[in-house]
Amino acid sequence: MTSNKEKGDEFRDRVSVYFQNKGYTLKPEYKVEIGFGSLKKIHPFDLGNEQVLIACKKYRWAETGTHRSGMFATLNETMLIFCAAPTKYRKLLFVWKSPKNNKRKSETIVEYYISHHGNLIPNDIEVWEFDETNLTAEKKFPNDPQSVKLGGIWKGTKISEEEIDENRTDLLDKLEQRWK
Repeated sequence: MTSNKEKGDEFRDRVSVYFQNKGYTLKPEYKVEIGFGSLKKIHPFDLGNEQVLIACKKYRWAETGTHRSGMFATLNETMLIFCAAPTKYRKLLFVWKSPKNNKRKSETIVEYYISHHGNLIPNDIEVWEFDETNLTAEKKFPNDPQSVKLGGIWKGTKISEEEIDENRTDLLDKLEQRWK
């Protein structure tokens, strides 16, 4: 039986291969001094170098379709650890692209985390969803600041700030005409 540590190390190694294929050299268990104020402590990040720190998490939905109790608490703790790391680093959270669970959840774990805990993710921390089978990754947070994502029947549609401004002007013109 494979331990959680072994599963985590295997996932980290797949993320490392992804970055190697992109031409980046990262060290496993990259140690950095973190902390607030004068109290500091050495923390090993899953991967890192002089420019980037990466935390790797591989979670899955429980068989019942719910999340495991400590999963999101651990992701929130990871956000705190990133905040305590020096600001010179680019900070990436790589989370396994979990299958969507049709029993209760129609979102991947990353999608669920961002929709329910996004208020705890600082804008300088990137959250990526990693497909370890295909060695592909998709940045999920922060969202593209040049566009807005819509929900409901418009889910997946993006509208640029320019389009919003144009439509806002049209709408205001129509409202003014109606009230004249």
